[in-house]
Parts: sequence; C-alpha cells; structure tokens
Amino acid sequence: MHVHVNKDDEASARGSVEVALPRKHLTEEDFFALFTPSPQNQQPRLRSAIKSLKVAHWVERSGDRPEKMNLEKEDWDELAKLSSWCNNGVISKAGKKRDLYETAVRILGERLDRTGSEFAANRIADQINLECCYPTDRYDGSKYGDVNPGEQGYCTTLILRVEQHVASAEHACLFRVAEKTDLIASSLKSFLDREDKTILVLSLKNLSFSNHLREIFVNAVGRTLLVLARLKKFTSKPLIVVLDEAHQFIGRTVGDDFSRFPLDAFELIAKEGRKYGLTVCLATQRPRDIGQGILSQMGTFLVHRLTNPEDREMVEKAAGDLDRSAASFIPTLSAGQAVLIGIDFPIPVSLQIQPPEQAPESTGPRYQDSW
Repeated sequence: MHVHVNKDDEASARGSVEVALPRKHLTEEDFFALFTPSPQNQQPRLRSAIKSLKVAHWVERSGDRPEKMNLEKEDWDELAKLSSWCNNGVISKAGKKRDLYETAVRILGERLDRTGSEFAANRIADQINLECCYPTDRYDGSKYGDVNPGEQGYCTTLILRVEQHVASAEHACLFRVAEKTDLIASSLKSFLDREDKTILVLSLKNLSFSNHLREIFVNAVGRTLLVLARLKKFTSKPLIVVLDEAHQFIGRTVGDDFSRFPLDAFELIAKEGRKYGLTVCLATQRPRDIGQGILSQMGTFLVHRLTNPEDREMVEKAAGDLDRSAASFIPTLSAGQAVLIGIDFPIPVSLQIQPPEQAPESTGPRYQDSW
C-alpha cells in the first residue's frame, strides 16, 4: 500500500493515493514553529487567536444536537449567546462583554487545549487581526476595548507570514485539504484493518523542507501513531515504523534562540513504544546526529560502511557488544556488506546483503561517460 503527500501525478499513475494531515492534528507548538512569531508580542496574539477560533467553532455548532456533543443544554445556551460575535469561523471581541467569552472558555475547558480540536485554521490571520484590541474598555471595565492599531502594527509581519503559508501550495497538505484527499489517519486505519497488506509506504518526496514543514509533518505523524499506541491499538497487531533519513527528524528542535520547540515524537516512540506494540527502525547515514539517548534504546544495529570517526564512535558507544577489533572493519566494508550487532547475537555477525530484485536508482551521474 503506497500513499504520498501533495500532488504527484507519477505516483498516482502507479496506484499511490494522495494523503494529507489536517491542521487539527497540529499542536500549538507546531503552529509556533511554522509561523515563527516573536515571543514578546506575536506569540500571545497567535495563542489567543487559536483559542478564539476553537471557541468560534463550538459556538457556531451550538445549534447542533447537544446530547451528541457531551455538553449540557444550559452550557450550549451560554455558548449560543456568542453567536452574534462569530462570522464564518472567526470571533470578534472588540467592545463586547468579557464575561460572556470567559464563560465560554470555562465551559469548553480542556476541549480548547486538546490536540484534534476542529477550528478554521485558514482564518488564523484574520483572527490575529481581531485579537489586536485593548483588554478592557477605557470607560467600562466589563468590556473589551476597541481595536488597538499599535498591536496590529506589531503583528503585521506575522499576519503576512500566516497568509503566505496558508495560501501556498507547499502547505496545502495542512491548510487546503481537498475533499477527495484521504487523511493519513484514515489510510493507517485502512492499512491496519486489511489482512492482505503488510507494508504501508508514505512518500514525502513532494513535501518541502521550507519553514521546517517536513520535520513538523513527520513529527505530527509520529505523535498520531503514539496516541494510537497508548490506546492499545497495536497490542494485538504490533507495528514497526521504518524512518528513512532519520537524522532529519530525530533530535531536532525548531525555532530561534528565544523560543525553541523540540520535535520529539519518534524519540518518545523509541523510549516507550515497545510496551504498546509500536517499534521504530531508524535508517541513517549520520548516526552522530541521532544522539546517544536514542541510539541507546536500539536493541539491534545493522552497520554498513562508516568512514567518519564520530559516526563510528557513536555506534561503538551505543552497541556495547562491539569491540575495537570488530569496529576497525567498519570503514573497510564494501557495497552490500554490513555488520549485525544486537542483544540476540553473542558476537558481531558479518553479512552480505543480496541485491534487491528492483534495484533503486542510487548511483550518481557517470561523469566520465557523460563528458
């Protein structure tokens, strides 16, 4: 089973299915990492904008059936009082009663902080602009104040950045998910339910590295898998996740010197996933970038040729059974040769890997032939 992110006509012709990750699966830290707001003025506005959008989503649903939403009818009636504040997913607070909004926040409680809460993420820029109002009215402390032009000026760069990201084709897999596009969670559920499918391949070839999009996307997928694992979804059907080019995603942080956000989903899987039936296999050419804390959780190593001394030293430290004499052969291994090290092997085992039936295009250009 093969799926890919963002439009890929060649992959679709081979039977691959385009998938997306809805923005509701992103955390507040993910949005901070994507939009890089300044910590003094822009971060608080972005945080309050996301909360306001979630409140607006619930308020606009206040006409739905309350018994299906796990809220008392009285609470729905309180939320309905904010209906005149809302317009197509956003909420305006300037000049309105503060206690009505604060009551709505209290009623919704943890629903506003929960990952997976629906809200109009494509209206974040509009909501940031609406958040730029005085906290209280100068004549009536029970109301929000008027629009604050100074705050809007401070947030101009953030608003423009958000508008650019939301509208870009690169971020379509988060903010402009087409109706016919499958979701990663749905594809994963379909894969787990089918007995005739043993491998699910997720291609990120068309997912950009700009604005840390690929790292944030992969981290969100790992977080989704970890949530399913903690719900015991893999206990009867264990799952192995193979993460290629793992050094791009493991041990990474995004942000600046003032605000840094760790991308630690796969680190948590490596540390606690096994007891839930979720195991991770890391493939990398730069083990020194993975980190000792993660490599120490690995029970088995398949080591190909490593010429960098820092890489070899990292593997030696992580694999306690690898002595200096065995490690000395690692720089001399030829193509297809590897050393197998693990807790189930009393000594390192040398292997010759058989070439695959469909060899990947891993060779570079032949300069002598071309020139």
